[in-house]
Amino acid sequence: MDTKARAFVLMKLRPMLEAFKEAVAEERANGASDAKIEAMIEYAPETNSKHLDPDVLKAMVVELREIARSTHQGPATVQ
Repeated sequence: MDTKARAFVLMKLRPMLEAFKEAVAEERANGASDAKIEAMIEYAPETNSKHLDPDVLKAMVVELREIARSTHQGPATVQ
């Protein structure tokens, strides 16, 4: 996917990504583990693979992972 197409896709996904960021923050505030957050991320491709282009799905998962990383309050190491 080229840069222009990726920017367009992310613009369309922005409301969903913002909602995901809020959900992850809430889950983390309630003590959710990294495994729980990963399960939330994995749910997206599992439920959308039939409806989205593979490149769009890949871009979405990359953004979801970045959101999860940005909300992580622990050390900068993988747990």
